[in-house]
Amino acid sequence: METNSKIKIFISYSHANDNYLDEFLLHLKQLEKSQNVEVWCDRQIKAGEIFINVIKENINTADILCCLVSKEYLASNTCNEEKNIGMELEIQTGIKVVPIILTNCAWQDDEYFRKTLAIPKDGKPVCEFSPDDAGWMDVYEKIKNLIEDRKKLCSIKIKQEFLSKLTEVGFLISKSSAYGDSKIDDIFVYPELNEYNDQYDRLKNISSEVIINHFNEYNRSIIAGESQSGKSTFAKVLFVKLFEKKYFPIFIVGERKKFKGSLQSNIKRALLEQYENFDLTIIPESRLVIIVDDFHIFADSKKYMNELQDYQNQILIVDDIFKFNKTFVIGKSPYRSFKIREFKASLRDELIQKLISRNGYVGSENHETRERYEILDELTEKIDSALGKIIDNGIMPAYPFFILSIANISLSIEKPLDQEITSQGNCYQALIYLALHGNVLSENIDTYLNLLTEFSYFLYKNRLTKCTEDELGEFFNEYKVKFNLHIEYRELMRNLYSSRILCEDSFGNISFTYRYIQYYFIGKYLAEHLSECKEVIKDIITNLNNNESAYIAIFISHHTKNEALLKELLNNAKSLFMKYELATLKREDFGSFDREFNGLIRDNKERLFSEPDTNRKKILEVKDSEEERIINEDGEYSDTDNLEVEISNFNDELRRSIKSVEVMGLILKNRAGSLERNWIKEIYKEALSVYLRILRSLFELIKEPESQSNIIDYLSVRISSSLADKHSSLDHDKILDFAKRIFWNLNFYIVLSYIDHIISALGSKKLIKIILEISEEIDTPIAELVYLGSTLKYGKFISERDIKKFMNGKGTSEMSKKILRHIYINYVSLHEVTFQDKQKYSHLLGISPK
Repeated sequence: METNSKIKIFISYSHANDNYLDEFLLHLKQLEKSQNVEVWCDRQIKAGEIFINVIKENINTADILCCLVSKEYLASNTCNEEKNIGMELEIQTGIKVVPIILTNCAWQDDEYFRKTLAIPKDGKPVCEFSPDDAGWMDVYEKIKNLIEDRKKLCSIKIKQEFLSKLTEVGFLISKSSAYGDSKIDDIFVYPELNEYNDQYDRLKNISSEVIINHFNEYNRSIIAGESQSGKSTFAKVLFVKLFEKKYFPIFIVGERKKFKGSLQSNIKRALLEQYENFDLTIIPESRLVIIVDDFHIFADSKKYMNELQDYQNQILIVDDIFKFNKTFVIGKSPYRSFKIREFKASLRDELIQKLISRNGYVGSENHETRERYEILDELTEKIDSALGKIIDNGIMPAYPFFILSIANISLSIEKPLDQEITSQGNCYQALIYLALHGNVLSENIDTYLNLLTEFSYFLYKNRLTKCTEDELGEFFNEYKVKFNLHIEYRELMRNLYSSRILCEDSFGNISFTYRYIQYYFIGKYLAEHLSECKEVIKDIITNLNNNESAYIAIFISHHTKNEALLKELLNNAKSLFMKYELATLKREDFGSFDREFNGLIRDNKERLFSEPDTNRKKILEVKDSEEERIINEDGEYSDTDNLEVEISNFNDELRRSIKSVEVMGLILKNRAGSLERNWIKEIYKEALSVYLRILRSLFELIKEPESQSNIIDYLSVRISSSLADKHSSLDHDKILDFAKRIFWNLNFYIVLSYIDHIISALGSKKLIKIILEISEEIDTPIAELVYLGSTLKYGKFISERDIKKFMNGKGTSEMSKKILRHIYINYVSLHEVTFQDKQKYSHLLGISPK
């Protein structure tokens, strides 16, 4: 709201009343001169301009909408459309709609006008004044008063000090960038909300931005969110955005101590602290918004809830919608209830892209674009890996705080964490240190870490995820015998609860707040007790198909590089699918059906010329749907999903093998710069070998003529049945040909997706040289494919020499060539590649432009 901006008046009228418009414009001339007023009507539309667009644009920017009401006005569709736009804007932006009655007409039968104060006085038509100027002077004075009130409203500003608090980016983001100082808008992404009814059944998901854009529908809402879910940040953004829409929000933060005085007096105090030139007497009740952050903290929330009922618009931010008691609310319309959701894949992508953009790039346009995609893909993988999205639904909630923390550490942005924390290594430890530093003296951090390490293993060895107060007492008794605990029990527990390291449920059971904290400390304990826990670690590595075991193994490797652990991993890998040879993708792997693949599989060439951002969006939509599918009914985040889900017809050994190799891949990615080179090569080679043995088992099945025939016959029957249902038919040979195409396409895409999985699970930019060495040692088409796919996915490059060598290789099968074409097409569809380069590399790969 600019103090010195002109007040804009939009005049809505019927062309049948041009003479009245002329009179009105003459009277407004004085206001234009003396009051810095801009008057607009459709006479100012220029030739060639689109009429309706210009009308809407000028109504949208008006402060006052004057409707010159007559029987002609009421009968005009155009005039009624302008009035309806004004009605909407009155709610959304606070525009003042003023009916000016020109002649005797049925204006009081208009549902909107009859509720609105019309002028001249008492709605007496201008035409009934004698002389007419007396009526127009009454209108003039009323409009002049409205302008003065509007100017007072426009002079109200948020105090700069308070605005700085609302828009600061916080300690997780560097205050400087290539684009200068950053504000919260630079990185803010609107979270999604779950809406609940009074029985706390989930109704639907909405973007929180909807609350701002349609505030009249959500003006009485309770929004719940966990600690670090971003609820306070959203409350601040809500304040700023509503002010921009000409509302006047008042920001209050809950306190455990009782307010001094009434809620009303504290609201007035907040107004003085938050605004300049604020005059409560000129602000309509419909434009005031009370925003209370941490409402649940109030010592007397019931009292304040009832005091709030005098306000039409209120947003209450609480910690848990299910604990918050709305039954004691007396009075007006009920509240709508929402809970902040974790960020889905597309929202994580939006946040990462904003974070990357604010850091800027150097270099040529092509280099800049390639670098942006490289950083985006690398950072996305790191964040998804740290959140736990790669192995299951997550060990850390996907809230902006955690996403930004991981990104901050990964990008090595100037950090607020002191060197003691960041030198410790991975982001998990940095987050734990950060949480403790807010509540614990630095000299006592080691004591807390040791206590948590012992407590995590106490739970693990007793197969507990939570413990009772008595069980916790048992743990402390054992701990004090073993260690010198110099901190009082109450102080310890208070600090661990305040740090959000531990939490307590409604029944008094104590647990780690997030699974990553628990697994981190179990891994730390086992790494520090390798010899005495040898059998426990062996059992964990043998059962990496269990998500809990998988995570603990990864965290053990965070804490130690002990060779015994690495050997255990290798021995386990060697036992998986051991009866099969390694797949090679040489011609002899396929025999005669190599030609079947080549003749029946299309190259999807159309994707070469599709938009990368559009294709990436489609992939994110699929990921969103998949993540939504696996969210359990109790919410986005579950601490109970370490129990294995039985999947019918799923081979246990296959699952155990794939999970085991995924864990090995994550360890390689995490330790790429700290493990000895020979260990990296050996782990990578053995992990790759497991995948190749699994692939060989698939090839053995496909090669069997009897298996092929049985499956194709089954598909033929299903196709015939489907055609019969649709009253259509094909001859037997065509049905058989169609079934064969389905069979070979299905097998091809299984193999393709499997190789893509190998590249993703084991690849890393840091490992490309290692992957090349292993490819040369194994010297098979599939090892070359994995190398070429890794250079594209992680290095964003591919060499002409390598393509030619692969495509012209004597043992290279037609299937492997087709797989490389698909890998290349997939890469091009997700990255900016010049037309010349597309032509050049497509030719090298044998992709026809037709």
